[in-house]
Amino acid sequence: MRWIAASLCCASCLSKPALPSNGTSCQTWSPWGTPRALDELNTPSNNEDGAWLSGNHLTLYYSSDATGEPLVYRATRSTATGTFDPGAIVDELGTTNNSSEMSPFLSDDERSIWLDSGGQIYTATRTSNDPVFSTPTIVGELSGTPSDFVGEPSLTSDLETIVYGFSIGGGQPATDLWIATRGGADLPFDPPAKLVAPSVDNQSDCCPSLSGSGDLLLFSSTRPNGVHRLWQSQRIGADYGNPTPLDIPGIPTESDEPFLTRDGAVLMFTVSASGGSDLWMVERTCMD
Repeated sequence: MRWIAASLCCASCLSKPALPSNGTSCQTWSPWGTPRALDELNTPSNNEDGAWLSGNHLTLYYSSDATGEPLVYRATRSTATGTFDPGAIVDELGTTNNSSEMSPFLSDDERSIWLDSGGQIYTATRTSNDPVFSTPTIVGELSGTPSDFVGEPSLTSDLETIVYGFSIGGGQPATDLWIATRGGADLPFDPPAKLVAPSVDNQSDCCPSLSGSGDLLLFSSTRPNGVHRLWQSQRIGADYGNPTPLDIPGIPTESDEPFLTRDGAVLMFTVSASGGSDLWMVERTCMD
């Protein structure tokens, strides 16, 4: 298994967002619908997790170990509220580690992708008219020691801020959340730092999801009782405030790896299942 407001469920706390790119007028204060498992993509006794959904809600990237080691898959659907067609492996994203490829995250224009492999973060790019990504390269300035785990990347819309999971001495999911910034999308990141407020000792804090502005941070944590659940934190200055549970009716226990679409209308997450993990999603009722 791998902000804006104190609560995503608070109708009066959120400012009105721009119109979603799929053409709907879905406000972020619209109630959440009923969560559902993506049974069309989940496979028995395997791990499907780490989902990213495009701005028009039609293209889904995720990881699956259905063929052995986890690999990045892509699935599409014809309508923003329909079911997905079967996923296919994104072959060109294999790294030189001959290891797992997990936690894909794409830029808003879908020309850049980040993922973790072998305990490090990699990135790849493509042109607007080329569906194939370049060979992934390691983001060296974010690397730890060979025994550390660095992964689960999420970036702001301007690609100048990244939050990711980090574990000293390895281990996945991560134990702490780290942040790094840079002065431009084409520049190296400055030295990273641990996010103090969202992280707690002796618990796993992992799998971040940043809003486009970076004001809202979703993540998974085993606080306070060792069970993974979803949390949220609002940015306060250069750091983030004390997190609060992300309570959406119907989300199962043992949920992690959240991803909130840029328009705030769809939340993807992972749920522990018998022998593995499954992809789930919940949409705001204005998507119906």
